Amino acid sequence: MARSRSGGRRRGRFEQRGDSLRVVVFAGTDPVTGRRTYLREKINGTDDAAWRKAENTLTQLRAKVLKQRSTASTVRFDYAVDEWLRTADIEQSTRDSYVGYIDRVIKPVLGDVAVNKLGARQLENLYADLRRCRMRCDGNPAVVAQAFGTLGALYPGRVVLGLGTGEALNEVPVTRIEWPEFRERFARLREAIELIRRLWTEERVTFDGDYYSTENATVYDRPARPVPIYVAAGGSVVAKYAGRAADGFICTSGKGMDLYTEKLQPAVDRGAEQVGRKPGDVPRSIEIKLSYDPDPATAAENTRFWAPLSLTAEQKHGLSDPVDIERAAEGLPIEQVASRWIVSVDPDEVTQRISSYVDAGFTDLVLHAAGSDQARFLEVAGQELLPRLRNLR
Repeated sequence: MARSRSGGRRRGRFEQRGDSLRVVVFAGTDPVTGRRTYLREKINGTDDAAWRKAENTLTQLRAKVLKQRSTASTVRFDYAVDEWLRTADIEQSTRDSYVGYIDRVIKPVLGDVAVNKLGARQLENLYADLRRCRMRCDGNPAVVAQAFGTLGALYPGRVVLGLGTGEALNEVPVTRIEWPEFRERFARLREAIELIRRLWTEERVTFDGDYYSTENATVYDRPARPVPIYVAAGGSVVAKYAGRAADGFICTSGKGMDLYTEKLQPAVDRGAEQVGRKPGDVPRSIEIKLSYDPDPATAAENTRFWAPLSLTAEQKHGLSDPVDIERAAEGLPIEQVASRWIVSVDPDEVTQRISSYVDAGFTDLVLHAAGSDQARFLEVAGQELLPRLRNLR
């Protein structure tokens, strides 16, 4: 049976385990997992000599922890970082990206702190904050507001900003983040839209949200009229939010008509009604997956490029690398690959099948064409489909 004896105010303790002693020193808390970490060392024996050795070991472990937590230098952290940037052997483009990151994120938090006052706890807290707010540094919605503000100024009335809660496949490979749960992603979406709209309508914006922040920020190329923000949704929760707060609603086709008529469209209507909007006040846009070609074999085979879209939840379970997902889709039968698409050689059939989406309340149709020859599709669709689709109004 183990016996424990405290090391007093020395941040450690001794444990007697049978015929040996163990020295335990608290080393800190993991900022991500929240778990406490310890340094441990075994001392053979339990006599007075063993206890003296344990005392010395405790002192050594304490010194090790303190050494990891501080440095003798008294210069400010921002000076130390600038000196490192000045002498680091890195490409100029890399240096520029580091400077921007450090100026936006590191210096505001630690810049005026003396290096010898930088304890492990401060660095751990900064690290944890960066992990929790992964997109605060390089994915600030203010950057999106600037880009689309410029587009809106250049092409008034012709630009729409579509936003959603994201997809791990598109973002994890380029951000190296742990993909957030839906609750956090949805909160980020709402906060991002609030910030973007303020930047388009206010002269200077100081914003302190849970995930994003700005200090006296401005968008110099503000459009005369804010760019419409459409929210993409595949479920009722976000669809309801789109009806309540967005300028329009987006979804994709091929998931069964009940999803649109029984879940998504009613959710948009409920959201609109909550804020006194009429259902007709919210444009409804749907991306229609279409493989149209006069040649039947070509029409079917063109969907092969988009085979990963047809993977079932079970087939893509545990896959996040695009290469792995493409590999999983390589052997799928063409029937499954084409199942989410309107595949046809007949323009009247295409029009009839698309009309079901118009009947379901969608006002804007976006044709997502399969195959690599997009110019050919545009030519054929313009001649054979567009005149028929216009009659659906």
